[in-house]
Amino acid sequence: MEHVYRDLTRVGQRDPVSAGLANLALRLIENLPDVVPQRPRREDLEHWRRSGLLNEPLQLGLEAMGWVVEERGLGGGRELDGLAWALSLDKLWEAYVEGVVRREAKLLGGEVRVGRLGETTVPIPWQDPIHRSLGHLIPDIVVRRGRSVYVVDAKYKAHLAELDEVGWRRFTEEARAAHRADVHQILAYAGLYDADEVTATLVYPLRRETWENLAGAGRDRVVAELACGQRRILLALQGLPFGCSPVVGRGRVIWAGWR
Repeated sequence: MEHVYRDLTRVGQRDPVSAGLANLALRLIENLPDVVPQRPRREDLEHWRRSGLLNEPLQLGLEAMGWVVEERGLGGGRELDGLAWALSLDKLWEAYVEGVVRREAKLLGGEVRVGRLGETTVPIPWQDPIHRSLGHLIPDIVVRRGRSVYVVDAKYKAHLAELDEVGWRRFTEEARAAHRADVHQILAYAGLYDADEVTATLVYPLRRETWENLAGAGRDRVVAELACGQRRILLALQGLPFGCSPVVGRGRVIWAGWR
């Protein structure tokens, strides 16, 4: 805890999140006045982790201690694994959208699988592996509910806000090409699943004020229905406020249209 506290105050400096974590670490240290600081040995940590005698929270605690001891992310400057001090906004946005989806799926029902855990990986079986390009497809989030599948891809781009402000005709060619690529990607994902109805949603970040204005006018979600044989495919562009949880029924992602 002392190691983590020192690094938080050194690396985080004036960052409010780091300051809050440093204060938490200091309070934890204050609860250990009778404990003698001692650097744990790696072999001792591995012994207890593999003993099978500890419950999950203690197992996770030992794993975090190992990161600190070996400076592998949490509490250290190296970022080989563990928890890094830096996180790209793309990854942060994906994690945020995943949290929103999991919360709503828990309330309304549905099995959630995510790409970051390798749960949505679909290999592409090329006949000629030498001249293949992509080896697999990995949707960010897939939710199955009965005979319906909801594919969600989080995109840290301003496309939805720009569409509302300037329209498609005033999009730059670069922005149009990027948006087309997003749509083609999510539709490719939609074709992977055997379901009566597939909802393919691209989720874009919005400032809270922008989202509130769009949601109030019913424009925070734009939907198109595509005919595909006996299946019903819905293509949706969804905006979410980044940094605050939308109210159920207003900021909908996968749960729009659920019965």
